[in-house]
Amino acid sequence: MTSEIVALLAVVVLVGGMLALIVVSHRTEKRRRAEYVALAERRGWEHVFERSRGNRPAELHFLDPASGIELVVTRKLTRKSGSGSTTKGGSTVASLREPRLQGGLAVYTPPLDPKLAQAASSMLGVFDNSVARFFIGRLLGEEVGDHLGQLVEQPVPQGLPLSILATVDPAPFIEAAPIARALNASGDEKAMVMVSTQGTRLRLGRPLNEAADIERLFDTAQALAADLGAAARP
Repeated sequence: MTSEIVALLAVVVLVGGMLALIVVSHRTEKRRRAEYVALAERRGWEHVFERSRGNRPAELHFLDPASGIELVVTRKLTRKSGSGSTTKGGSTVASLREPRLQGGLAVYTPPLDPKLAQAASSMLGVFDNSVARFFIGRLLGEEVGDHLGQLVEQPVPQGLPLSILATVDPAPFIEAAPIARALNASGDEKAMVMVSTQGTRLRLGRPLNEAADIERLFDTAQALAADLGAAARP
């Protein structure tokens, strides 16, 4: 067998593999879209799918009119630029209207090493400038960018697997135990809960693509809202 024939066969196999991957990807996306619609209809939610356009990643929106809880999945979008590539998106955020922390921001995460938590406070102070506030605000939300440099490590109620960075001690206003349960239920070691003047957000650093996973996180957000409401402090 000549080298030309070997090369031709290699190209055929490569192209065939790429076509098979495209077909499987298309079928998977079609199945997921149908499951999103079925989930929204079964739960009585509003649902919108926004396709990727230009440099904007695709987004899935689910809204429960009864509770006002909204869940947004921002998919990853990778674009080639020169010899490299850039990736945007890749998160899932459930937003609750309440509770709010007037005039401040509290960020709850799974336990951080004490030295790492102190380093995070110091680093956020270093990045307290207009450029850093803009980019971090784009990544995590405007409220984080607005309070960059003001977040410091706060005491954690005994026995709770949490780390807390906040502009003020949130303990007098926000019950931490329900937040710890929600972070644990999320199954994401990079999850965080942010409480600000805009409400409460449960954020995962990855997009949830399967309807079952989306429903599970939505249920976690609803339980968090109910628990925080029941434990509301004046």
